[in-house]
Amino acid sequence: MPKGVQNTNPEIYERLKAKVAQTLIFSLNTNKNYDLLSSIIFERTGALLSNSTLRRVFQYDSRNNPTKSTLDLICKSIGLTNWEEFVEKEESQDHSALTQLISTFRLQGLHDHEQIKQIITKYSDNPHVFDLLETIVQIAIERRDIIFLKGIFDFPDIFVNNKYTLNIFYFTHNLVIGLNQSGLMPELVECYGKNPKSQEFIVEWYVDEDNLKGYYYDLLQVYHQHKRTPEALLFYNCLMYQHAIENKLPTNPWADFIREFDETLPVHHIPNGRRLAILLLEATEAPSSRTDIVNKIFNFYRTLSEDQKINVALIMVKLLFINREHKLIETILSLAPDIPTTDKNINDLVNINQLKIYRAYSLFNTGQKESAAEKIKEFNPLFVDTFTHYHIMNDFEVISGLIINPESD
Repeated sequence: MPKGVQNTNPEIYERLKAKVAQTLIFSLNTNKNYDLLSSIIFERTGALLSNSTLRRVFQYDSRNNPTKSTLDLICKSIGLTNWEEFVEKEESQDHSALTQLISTFRLQGLHDHEQIKQIITKYSDNPHVFDLLETIVQIAIERRDIIFLKGIFDFPDIFVNNKYTLNIFYFTHNLVIGLNQSGLMPELVECYGKNPKSQEFIVEWYVDEDNLKGYYYDLLQVYHQHKRTPEALLFYNCLMYQHAIENKLPTNPWADFIREFDETLPVHHIPNGRRLAILLLEATEAPSSRTDIVNKIFNFYRTLSEDQKINVALIMVKLLFINREHKLIETILSLAPDIPTTDKNINDLVNINQLKIYRAYSLFNTGQKESAAEKIKEFNPLFVDTFTHYHIMNDFEVISGLIINPESD
């Protein structure tokens, strides 16, 4: 059975229905009139859609979307080539409307928060809504509108994982940068640490290692007070361990929690990767236990996709590099592909780029000095994650200096 068209703004279906209705001289509220509509579509396209099929499209609030072939015929009956052309035209109109709204807000500013909420909600199924939202946030930051900034993550149907993943990714990057540059972030730490959406998209998605001694440390403490799931506790303790080791502070009780964590609990691959890297760092005096952990890492990597392997490898080697664990770094890097086998999004390409400096370090420590020099040259300093920029560039300076002058480390 053909499947219905997926991932389309439901409002666009309603617009199609309205446009078809506008071409008719009779109402579609009467069942018998669908026979007339079927005849009209047949005359205009040479293909037949049954009364029942048309009624499912126009009358029923069905969870099953119409098939593409059905939508193509309906679109042809009103003078279009196919369904894709209709969607493209409607989305283009939406984008134009959003562009007009952006200009209006830039000119007039933000006066009515409730009206803004209604506008953003109206366009919640349009990926370009983040262009509008970013403009509004920039204005709110300029005007130091804390009330509006506190409510950003409460907009319904906007911050939904797997819906607009990359849009959310870069929106949140720009939001945090803007708040830090304006000095407003301290006023929002309490709010963002409590809100479930900001917990996910600011605290968990964007581990700001560059600010573990600043706003992000404070954000983690509020987060820890309000989110106590096993995964959240592991996430928190791993970052507190990293904060301790980077600042030469005692690692307990963070290390104790990580050692005792029930590894059978289902947790996200990123905190799990951090946990395993920390266990390696903690096993310095017991080679046999390191072997056991390495075996667990091999088994763990078998469950990961290519993208996840690259991401987790970067997280693990950054931690291992703190103690210059070059043999362990070599082991981890062997598990992550150096060159992607398929097209990657920008985030994956950034991670691949950042891994090059640790690959250069690994090559140098295995005596492959010329290859190490070539690999470090491949690293692009402009292609670095915003929230680990200081850490990555610091490691780059150390490693490139080591390769050029082996006495420098």
